[in-house]
Amino acid sequence: MQLVQVIQLLEQYPELLHELSINQIVQFIAICRHTKPRIALQSAAPAVAPDNLPRSVHQFFTAATRASDDAAKLCWIALKTHIWELEPCEANPTEYLPLFLEYGLPLDIGRSRLDEKACI
Repeated sequence: MQLVQVIQLLEQYPELLHELSINQIVQFIAICRHTKPRIALQSAAPAVAPDNLPRSVHQFFTAATRASDDAAKLCWIALKTHIWELEPCEANPTEYLPLFLEYGLPLDIGRSRLDEKACI
């Protein structure tokens, strides 16, 4: 994934470019890719990105990055199609392991049957 592609998608949502840092956006994409199997299993049509993230993934992202609720929702709207076209687990899982341990486990992300196919 190229940064220019992400910026082009986010240009339609200038408030996100003002509210989220590049680090938060990169973390959002990585978290969604790592939890993509969980998201797909909870979706009625797993081949298509759902309109909204499951509550637990949304809460995980907002807690891990300290992003606002609205920014997280808008980030998914802006990037969901692009994220869904990417392979689930190319991001380095060890880089995000501390986030999963601190913020994912309390939300049952990383220890349930839904996560058996996940990348953590």
